[in-house]
Amino acid sequence: MADLFWPGDERAGHHFSSASFLWAMVSIEGEWLGRDLDVPDDLAGLTHDAEAGGNPVIPLVRMLRDQLDEDAERLHRGFTSQDVVDLALMRMAEAAVSDLRLDLEGVVEDLVRLAEEHRDTPMVARTLTQHAVPPTFGFRVATWLTAVLDAYDDLARLGFPRQLGARRAPARRWSSSASTRPRTTRRGTPPGRRSPASVTRWPGARTRAPASRTTC
Repeated sequence: MADLFWPGDERAGHHFSSASFLWAMVSIEGEWLGRDLDVPDDLAGLTHDAEAGGNPVIPLVRMLRDQLDEDAERLHRGFTSQDVVDLALMRMAEAAVSDLRLDLEGVVEDLVRLAEEHRDTPMVARTLTQHAVPPTFGFRVATWLTAVLDAYDDLARLGFPRQLGARRAPARRWSSSASTRPRTTRRGTPPGRRSPASVTRWPGARTRAPASRTTC
């Protein structure tokens, strides 16, 4: 459904709905914990409770812990709310881009067919309002095709980084397919623990940026 405050938002389909955001956050927490988690069905209650802490992760963690037993205390350990929100948004964006690339593949196929059908179809051309040498409609379509292929390649080059901002993290692999490497720095993951190599880690004690200066 179109939204007057966000024109065109409906084109994203289900990718950036509240339900998909909730699903992404739960899947992130589940992967970090190492087990499947049920998605809470009280979306309205979660939305209401998110106001107190300024983000939905705090009440979500409470809901998820209510469905766990011995893993309740390990849930979310080593994470920050910002980690979960950012990772969930990246997962949603990655899914949206994947579908967008599929849409572009369909556009490419249609433009290729149209260019081949009209490779010899002349069309009017003008230069400074005067008639010019007529090109073919197939050539014009080929220029559209080039632009679409460039957009497709740009989407293929997009990266969706993962990050962890907590000071300490449990010895947990990010996923079964993720490679790991030891961290022995004084900040971030403690010695002897491992963090996913695909995850960028920003220690909580990272040096603060200098304050900006303004001149009147």
